[in-house]
Amino acid sequence: DGGVHGILVQLPLPAHIDEAAVINAIAEARAHGDLKENAEYHAAREKQGFIEGRIKDLIIRGGENIYPKEIESVLAAVDELEETSNVADATWAALAEHLVERVAGRPFEHYLQEALWRPLGMHRSLFRRDVPASLAADVARAHTFVSGRLQAQPLEQVVVASSGSLLTTAPDMARFMLLHLRGGEVDGQRPLREDTLRRMHERHFTHDARLSGWAHGFMEFHLQGQRLIGHTGDAYGFSSLLALRPGRGWGLFVSYNGLGEHNAAQGARMELLRELLARDFPPPSPPPASRPASSVERFAGGYQTTWR
Repeated sequence: DGGVHGILVQLPLPAHIDEAAVINAIAEARAHGDLKENAEYHAAREKQGFIEGRIKDLIIRGGENIYPKEIESVLAAVDELEETSNVADATWAALAEHLVERVAGRPFEHYLQEALWRPLGMHRSLFRRDVPASLAADVARAHTFVSGRLQAQPLEQVVVASSGSLLTTAPDMARFMLLHLRGGEVDGQRPLREDTLRRMHERHFTHDARLSGWAHGFMEFHLQGQRLIGHTGDAYGFSSLLALRPGRGWGLFVSYNGLGEHNAAQGARMELLRELLARDFPPPSPPPASRPASSVERFAGGYQTTWR
């Protein structure tokens, strides 16, 4: 944590960006007439392009929902950034990947192999951009309907390893789930400290306290009276769901290698989750309704139909 914090607070933000001066220089260069041969104009435009690219890079690397919070404070200190925007999962996951590589001093995938996959016994997990020939035949393929028939689709490549590019198996995912359900220890191996998992599992953001929010990389689900953490995934023709109930040793992972008609797989995975929760966490029976005796005594007696 200390190493990551050190990287965060030393992000290469510019000491100053005099964007107003560049805009004035462009306006002054325009006043000289023909822009085709105007060196001052092209120099100012080039500098503006650099500044805009740098600011864009900063915005991509930060946002109000990026964790940890140090990123927000670093960005807030940059006068030229009027606001930061919420970014997609892939963006902050890419930032996390970059930080891990900087702190660990080796590629992200190599670090995961040494620190997580091998200790957990996840021997058939890797990233899409590097599929060995020995495993290629076992890779599941997405299927879509084409002219009324299912057709297998080619395996798509993903550039960002940390976001949506993991190839794994059900047994490997089960071991990853056990890591989170058993306090960070599986078969005598402890890749993660218990307090680290606790911080990962707790809520870090929500738009309103009454709504589900986000843990550290995990979505929150509130179903059947239970707080679950996990994630959905819809990409490359697959529809997946991971749901965990920390503290109760309960989890579900399901992945469909086809979206189905009208994206039916999205509904199917949630229907499956609700049915399993209803089975394993049935709500308590409501207490029998009690009415004061006086309210029903007047209805006691014999009755006969009014039909003749």
